[in-house]
Amino acid sequence: MNSWNVSFQVTEQLVDAFARLTGDYNSLHINEQYARFYSYRERVVHGMLPVSAFSLLEPFRSLVIKKISGRFIYPVYLGDTVMLELTQEQEDDQTIEGQKFSFNVRTSSMREPVTYGEIILGPVSLKASSVLSVSKNRSFLKDSVEENTLEFSDIVKGHSETLAFTTVSGGFVAWLKELRKYTVGETENRNNLPCSYEMIAVMLCSTMVGMRLPGRRAIFLNFSLEFIQSLQSDINYVLQGTVDFISVSTSIIAEKIEILNILKGKISVKMDEPTKSPPSLKDLSHQKMDSSLQEKVVIITGASRGIGATTARLFASQGAHVVINYLNSESQANDLVKEIECHEGRALAVKADVSKREQVQSMIARTVSTFGCVDVLVNNAVTDYLTIPFQSLIWEKIQKDIDVIVQGAFHCSQEVIPHMIKKGGGRIINVVTMATEIPPVGHSKYVIAKSALIGLTRSLAVEFAGHNILVNMVMPSMVETDLTKNIPTAVRDRIGGSNPLGRHPTTVDVAKAIVTLAGSNFSYTTGQKFFVTGGLPPFV
Repeated sequence: MNSWNVSFQVTEQLVDAFARLTGDYNSLHINEQYARFYSYRERVVHGMLPVSAFSLLEPFRSLVIKKISGRFIYPVYLGDTVMLELTQEQEDDQTIEGQKFSFNVRTSSMREPVTYGEIILGPVSLKASSVLSVSKNRSFLKDSVEENTLEFSDIVKGHSETLAFTTVSGGFVAWLKELRKYTVGETENRNNLPCSYEMIAVMLCSTMVGMRLPGRRAIFLNFSLEFIQSLQSDINYVLQGTVDFISVSTSIIAEKIEILNILKGKISVKMDEPTKSPPSLKDLSHQKMDSSLQEKVVIITGASRGIGATTARLFASQGAHVVINYLNSESQANDLVKEIECHEGRALAVKADVSKREQVQSMIARTVSTFGCVDVLVNNAVTDYLTIPFQSLIWEKIQKDIDVIVQGAFHCSQEVIPHMIKKGGGRIINVVTMATEIPPVGHSKYVIAKSALIGLTRSLAVEFAGHNILVNMVMPSMVETDLTKNIPTAVRDRIGGSNPLGRHPTTVDVAKAIVTLAGSNFSYTTGQKFFVTGGLPPFV
């Protein structure tokens, strides 16, 4: 079997160039703040960007795509090194359409392929135009398109969208030349480029999914395309997508894709769920829990959203001064501060990577400078909750969770403890997870880090009890936040339905437990787990 390989590094410039060329400005790829609300927690690369790079390999120099199919398993992130492998199958596996190849896309952040599929290459069905010029990376689209913001409930069978485009020869060549700037180890003649344009239509499936059908909430799953005829250079075409199937339980839609008399195929897309509105400070203001928290100074890591943001609001409703730690979600953190101040509370947003000691030191110093002391520390910061089978993990993924969850709690605790000792006591509350008791499949990196946080909690509780520093854990079962949105709705509903209380805990349920442990009602409790599980075992 023959095989061809090429590697390249994904840069922000490369992602921007792909967006300009295809018109795919989907927020998941372009908007850092919006991408934070996906389960990926950061910008990810267009799925078709690595696929388009197969055009650099030798078989594409003389043959064109007849059929291509692929499945996207894991995302590609900015900064990843992407490794492409194209393998020609045995001769007895060849089809009447042409030569059969399998392909894999691997990245430096995952052991297993992130994308895989098959390609059949054959001779052109019509004479293709020669590439005579190289132009700037202008868009293939005849007109720019707006990003649709459809909700799942807006999608109906038969819904159709179109993209008018031109096979801009110079733009395609310019794209391949841009890719080559970042390639490593390609040995073929770097001046010899393909003269067929089926890959343009493949790339524009990304635009159809990310901008039109469904648009902003799209997560591309798989595709299968067949070319009846070859595309020609600098010709106008129309790509059409039509909803063919809808799965309510999985939020997946299937679309028929076609270019009249040229292309037919199918693609599948999962729709990301809309972010649920968190309870506002006004919603929580009636919950008077503990007057002893009045004017206490509370630091909450990872507090710009989810459990952390709700906890910040609840502490503020009790009259506490709140420090909202964040890393990437600056606008959300500042909005939360404004909300608290509008209700006559005091709050401070501080950007700090808790895995970096010097940034934690700066955050604590700023807290003490602003409020005079630290009474309560809530270690809540996490990275993500992506499902990754153990055999697909690289250690760096586990290390990243350890760095944020464990090292972050270590740095923050070590920096606040002297201030607590000086004041005569304090509270440290670590947010752990029921997953350490009943580990879900595919979440070993998260479970490893949270398990270590449990050990840190118990150690600190014993060592600093004599200083009246109480260190406890809040252990919720699955909470529906941005962190768990990647878990299919049907699975989450099944887990929630199996709970004796018949639902998942809310961010308010978890925040109440944290605030309760921080108050005066639990002055003789340390080193303990506070279960927020709705009656699920284990029972202690």
